Amino acid sequence: MSAHNPEEQHVTPVQKAAAALNANNIDALLVGPGPDLSALSGWHTHPMERLTGLLVTKSGDASIILPRMEYPGFQSNTFDPSITPLIWDEQHGPWDKVAEALGSIGAETTIAIGQHLWGQYVVDLVHRFPGVHLAHGGPIMQPVRQVKTDDEIAKLRAAGAAIDRVHQRMGEVLKVGRTEKEVAKEIDRMMREEGHSVAEFIIVGAGENGASPHHSPTDRVINEGEAVVVDIGGPVDHYFSDCTRNYVMGHAPEGYDEAYRVLQASQAAGCAAVRPGIRAGEIDRICRSIIIDGGYGEYLLHRTGHGIGLEVHEDPYIFESNDTLLEPGMAFSVEPGIYKPGEWGMRIEDIVACTKEGGERLNTTSTDYVVL
Repeated sequence: MSAHNPEEQHVTPVQKAAAALNANNIDALLVGPGPDLSALSGWHTHPMERLTGLLVTKSGDASIILPRMEYPGFQSNTFDPSITPLIWDEQHGPWDKVAEALGSIGAETTIAIGQHLWGQYVVDLVHRFPGVHLAHGGPIMQPVRQVKTDDEIAKLRAAGAAIDRVHQRMGEVLKVGRTEKEVAKEIDRMMREEGHSVAEFIIVGAGENGASPHHSPTDRVINEGEAVVVDIGGPVDHYFSDCTRNYVMGHAPEGYDEAYRVLQASQAAGCAAVRPGIRAGEIDRICRSIIIDGGYGEYLLHRTGHGIGLEVHEDPYIFESNDTLLEPGMAFSVEPGIYKPGEWGMRIEDIVACTKEGGERLNTTSTDYVVL
């Protein structure tokens, strides 16, 4: 739900999901442990071989089907007392409780499946209820998760500040003569020191490895005169950071400065364009056009950004054909990149929140490359 509209503050996530079910003519939604369940109930738990599932019907009823041993965790962490716990014992299994949750809807129904529900449970569901039709749960969860509350934006802001502190300390660990893996290990330590519960991803791409956007650190040694792409992120109080900055060891390689000026102008324009009512795809078009006009279009490899929250990648996605209109409370990356094969890569990434006034960068450090 969105705390940005006072009239909507009483609308719970479950009620938003029920409204989406009705709008899509779907009878129920079933999600498993993961970000969807957390968004609907407030309970952060892990998937396992014992079925745990939250079922929401189009009438607005919600039931959590869970093994007895997990009930205390749910009871002490949920923020929605309207969710009915349906507890199953291991001697009997969960499927009678699933039938109870479906209630008057019956077996001849359409159920939207959350993307984090294990495949084995989806197969079992179809076998137990042969008349069930399955649908994609993404369109049902999108209005629940895409627009963040003020509290969620505050958590993303705190996560952004935590990853900024790590980038500000990069000179402690990013040194000529070290390998990418050695640097990544030290970044992992610093991320935990600065408040992350885990380092979800660490990209350290030196020289030609920087031209691979999702490069995994290797035993390659970092040399003088090379550029290094560092893209890092992880959860702080369950909400993710994600920020990319660029480092030069001693001096920039040939052609790097000219390209970097174009990239920096592209990323700044994308951030400045964020405001309510603009298409998500327009942010991508703005960033992309500056890079193309600057003569580096052949080195574009990916969209401009992705939403962020309980997951690193979620709605809204920032690609040119996305007609989603930005709303206050949406948060996403603006991260254009230029990648020259065999030589170097560069990417500048900030998380930006759409506000009533425009866009707020949740990463506040300079986007200039840093010489070490």
